[in-house]
Amino acid sequence: MEFFEGATTVRLQSCHGTYLVVDERWHRVMLRSDRFCDGARWTVVIVTDVSGQRRLRLRSFYGRYLAPHPTDASIFFGRKVMLDDLGPGVNWEPLRANGDVRLRCVFDQFLRADSVTTRWREPVTVDYRSILSIRRRFLCRVEVIGVAPVPPPYSLRPPTQLPPPACSIAVLKKREETANCTCEFDFAAAVKLLATK
Repeated sequence: MEFFEGATTVRLQSCHGTYLVVDERWHRVMLRSDRFCDGARWTVVIVTDVSGQRRLRLRSFYGRYLAPHPTDASIFFGRKVMLDDLGPGVNWEPLRANGDVRLRCVFDQFLRADSVTTRWREPVTVDYRSILSIRRRFLCRVEVIGVAPVPPPYSLRPPTQLPPPACSIAVLKKREETANCTCEFDFAAAVKLLATK
């Protein structure tokens, strides 16, 4: 998770040097060499799931989340990757692998980038195979584009004391004058006054 801490926007580069991109026409997840297109920008959202574990959500430039397809899976080519609106599969677990990252989905499979695409094979899939020749396809490099602003450091100075406003000074002076007054209250005269009214 440390690759994504403090990051707001990232690009994901595959082991082939291409980037994980959302095609703007078809809204499909693909691999392209153009890293500066809008489809290569992924917004980082870190959430805590039901079990208390911190998970990663990658929101595309178009507002939908990267997720494995819940049903479209092939034994030979892996599970398709799609864009979803906060479905059950949008949470990913980033795992550190030297200087790179592997992204594990809810199906306990990893995001994989293939260099060769055919009519039957998608360029980005989710798979679990551990064959040595395929294993490096699960790795991706994180390029941080945007970083969350750092809050200013907390000041330990005591707050400065402001002088009291002018009206409160006048009130304080009146209180002092009445406190120093030695007037006696005539209770009998007050009762007579009230009885006449």
